[in-house]
Order: sequence, then C-alpha cells, then structure tokens
Amino acid sequence: MHKQWFHRLLLSYIPSFLIIIAVLISTLFIAFSELTKKTAVQANEVFAKQVMQSIENSLRSVDQVIMQSIQYDVKLQAFFDAALADDPYASIKEPFSRITELIENTPLVESIYMYRLSDQRIMTPTSLVSLNDFEDREFLQSMLNQQAPFYWTGVRSYTELDRKLTVISFIRKIPLLTGSQGMLIVNVKMDSIAAFINEMVKGDVSFIRLYDRNQQIIYGSDSKLLESAELSEGNSKELTEIQSDYMGWSLTSGITNSTLFQFVSAFSYLWIGFAIITVALGIGWMIYVSRRNYQPIQAIMSRINSYSLQKSYELLGKKQNDEFKFIDSALERLMEQSHHYQKQHEEGLIYRGQQFFMELIEGTRSVSLEDWNKEMQLFELPTQFEYLSVNVIEIDKYAEFVQAYSPKDQSLFKFVLSSLVKEVADNESLVVWFNWTGAKQLTILNQLTGDTEESQSKCIAAFEKIVAWVEENLTFTITVGAGSCVNKLAGIPESYDEALHALKYKSSLGMNKVIGYWELEAKPRGEMFKLLQQVRSIAQSYRLGEESWIPQYRQFFLDLKQEVYTQDEIISLLNYLIYQLHREMMELTPDLQELWN
Repeated sequence: MHKQWFHRLLLSYIPSFLIIIAVLISTLFIAFSELTKKTAVQANEVFAKQVMQSIENSLRSVDQVIMQSIQYDVKLQAFFDAALADDPYASIKEPFSRITELIENTPLVESIYMYRLSDQRIMTPTSLVSLNDFEDREFLQSMLNQQAPFYWTGVRSYTELDRKLTVISFIRKIPLLTGSQGMLIVNVKMDSIAAFINEMVKGDVSFIRLYDRNQQIIYGSDSKLLESAELSEGNSKELTEIQSDYMGWSLTSGITNSTLFQFVSAFSYLWIGFAIITVALGIGWMIYVSRRNYQPIQAIMSRINSYSLQKSYELLGKKQNDEFKFIDSALERLMEQSHHYQKQHEEGLIYRGQQFFMELIEGTRSVSLEDWNKEMQLFELPTQFEYLSVNVIEIDKYAEFVQAYSPKDQSLFKFVLSSLVKEVADNESLVVWFNWTGAKQLTILNQLTGDTEESQSKCIAAFEKIVAWVEENLTFTITVGAGSCVNKLAGIPESYDEALHALKYKSSLGMNKVIGYWELEAKPRGEMFKLLQQVRSIAQSYRLGEESWIPQYRQFFLDLKQEVYTQDEIISLLNYLIYQLHREMMELTPDLQELWN
C-alpha cells in the first residue's frame, strides 16, 4: 500500500518514455537521410563548379593567347596598320602565317579570321575576301554592334571551305577598347568542347547541361549533344545551377535517376509525419495521466490556492495559476522596476554630462567654480586644474569617409578614436574630458597643471602621437585644432573658438597634423584682392588664346600655397575662377561656346 502511488506514477509515465525513444529514433533517421541528401547536393555542386571552372580556364587560355597576340604580335597587327597597306608581304603574308600558327598552337581553336574595318576585308587562313563575298558576313555584321570589348557566343553554324561546322565564337575588338580598326574572330569547334567535358563527366549517375547566354542548349551529357537537340528529361532531377560571369553561360547539374532521391525525401517526410503524430499522442497521454493523478492532490491544495490567488491578485493586479508564482512574480516585478530606475538614472547622467560639456565650450551658461566641482563630482570626473585648453579632432575628407563605410563601421571607428584619446591621455598623465560635438569632430577639454608652456607642449605631443597612430593603423587621417591655455572656466569658449578657427586653415597648412591657434599669427595672411586680379587676367588671356595664361595660372596656385587662407576663402577663389572663365568664354562664337560647354 505504501508503494501504490509510486507504482501508479511509474506505470503512467512508462508509455511517455517509450514515445520519446520512438521520436528520438525517427529523428535520428530523418537527420541521417537529410544529411545524405545535403551531401549529395553539395557533392553535385562542387562537381558542377569544377566543370564550369575547367571550361572557363580552357576558354580563358584561348582568350589570353588571342589578347597577347593582338597587343604584342607585330606580324598580326600589320594587317590593321594603314602605314603598311602598300607592303603585301608585311600586311598580308605575315598575318596569314601568324593566323596559321595560332590555330596550330591552340588545340581548341578550329579557325580564325580577321576583319579590317577600313576596307571591309576579311583574312582567313586560306584567303583574303571582301565582306560581301564572305560566307559568315551575317554573323560578322551582327557582332559589329556589340559594345563589349570581347564576347563569347552560343552555339552557331559556321561554313568554311564547304564544311558546315557547329562552333562557338570568340570576338575581340581591335584595338581592345575601341574596336576602331576591326575585329578578330576565333571559332572553337563544339566537338572539342564536348570531348573536353566528356572526359570529366563519366558514368550515368549525374548529368551536366550547358546553356549559352540566350538559354540555348550547348551541351547535355544526358542527350549527347547538340544542334537544337532536345533533352530527354526522364526521371532526372536538377540540383545545382551555376552562372559564369566571364562567358555569360549557365550550367545545370543533377542526378539522372531521381527515383531513389525522391523516395528518400518522401520517406523522410513519412517519418516526420509519424513522429509528429507520435509526439501528439504522447502529449495527450501525459496530459490525461497527469490530470487523473493530480486529482487527489488538488483537494489538499484547494484552500492554499484560494488564499494565495486572492493575495496574488491584490498585490500584482493579475491572476496567478500557482501559489509559488506569487513570490516569484513579486520579486521579478521588483527587480524589473529597480533595473528600469537604474537605467533611467544612468541615461540621465550621460545626457546631463553632454549638456554641461556643450554649455562649457559654447559659453551658453555662466559656470562658477562651485558649479564646476559639483557637476564633475556627479559625473565622477576629476575637478582639479590650473589651466584649461580645448582641442578639436576632425576626421579628414569626411565625405569620402561617409561614402566608404557603413554607419555601423563609422560608429566603430569613432569609438576607436575616443578610446585612443583616453589611452594616450592616461599614458601621458593628462586629464581630459571629451565628447563628439559634431558628426566629424571630437572635442577634448584638457585640465592641465604645472607650467603653462610645459603643459601645453606635453598636451600637443600627446595629440601628435594620436595623429601618427591613426595614420599608421587606420584607413583615414585626422587633423587637430589646438586652442590656447586659459586659467579660468569663462575662457573655455574662447579656447574652443580658437581650435575651430585653426581647423579652418587645414586646406592651407595641411591635414594629418596638429595646428595650434598661435601658429596662425606667424603665417602671412593672403590678400584676396591680389588673387582676384590674377583670376581676371588668367580668364582674359585664356579667351584671347595667349600663351601667358599658363604661367599666370601656375603663379596663381603658387601664391595660394605660399600664403594662408581659410577653406571658405579657397573655395570662393576657385568658384570665382570658374565664373570668370565661363564669363569670358561666353563672349566667343556659339560654335566655340558649345565646345567649351
């Protein structure tokens, strides 16, 4: 009697145990069959890629031989050289012999002929004929409209010396980019391609089908080629399709007899269905047994449940199905609220710190020393300083930076830059506080102690290290604008403005360096009026066709380099140069204006 309940539970759950075993066995079989299918598909894909790669390599070798001959073979180029037109030996006989050598030395090549655009003549290995008398003229004329510098065709018929051949053709323009002199056409016999593929495709297990760019069949191992041959689908199943970017052809591959493959797939689905039904029956059985075995306990727990459910609803505002959930839900709710309040507090501090930083550098708020100490202690930052200075790091060529990297990568680089500033400052015993004050600008507030010049030099040396590290390890560069030292909080906006002003002279003084505001005083400021006069003189000389515009133009840029201008001033000067040139050219005749435009 003591073990009656134990026996009831044991006999109740043994069927569930057996169901789980059945499900595991069926799942194992399904996994094995799926693995077999995936292995077959992957093996077929590797085989198809190997075949396509071998075909590409063979045809690329033909392309390379032809391209090298077009570029470097003087004998072959003589046919298109107008200067050698009066020399029959150089312009005809030597190209004849060179074509014959190319055919003999390139195994896949069946024939080659060249078309000269100047007199519309075609040279074959046996003759020199005009376009109107050439048997392959329709194909040649269709290829003249092709924009690509080279082109592989699909299967076509080609007649040579009363022989009708099935070939694929390769067209190369001469010269390679423009095709202004003519074309060279190479015909590769399809029997050679078929024999080459048949060497790799052996056996009746898998098939290969090759299509041209127009989806016309070129080769089929299960139909043994070719001229408009229709493939016998039968029970074959296509598993892989590969596209060649080089030739524009596509290749499909699969197994010839898909009955077994389909049987394994269907058998897998049968097992999946059986497993689902078995699991459903097992779940139903467990629910039924659990409900029946729970009835004696339910009577004992009813009074506890009634009380706990009532309290749970009062405290948590919702019903609970388990008395133990009462305490669990209360603790969980308390932890969630605590985490939420902590997160709000941290986010508020971050926002407040950024706001206080902007108020300091922009001077929008009058900050006393007492306010400074209070705020810095709240942010857990150092408060002591004897001198303050502001440096601004700016990412060079920011438009290219944005275009080259995704927003996620940009954020990563900015994080790296911020971490670098912190690490170098710690290594150099500098106290800094920094924030991103713009998309491309990181502003640093330096809290310096000791001698002013010594502290400033130490700070500049640290930022020069940062500039050098970025240049060496990252794919972009930075420029640092340095403001002068101040000894009170009210001077921070002035130092910040000086750092920004120094960055405006980046175009004149150069990027990828530290530019101190004090350096600008030692540089000669440019005279805009003088350069404006030079621009007008250059434009007038250019319009009149005087040779003096060239040295004037060079002198203009020399003057621009020797003196200091802001980026806005340089942009204005160059815009004015373009405006003056356009204005002067508009005084010419309409024909010349059209050429200028």
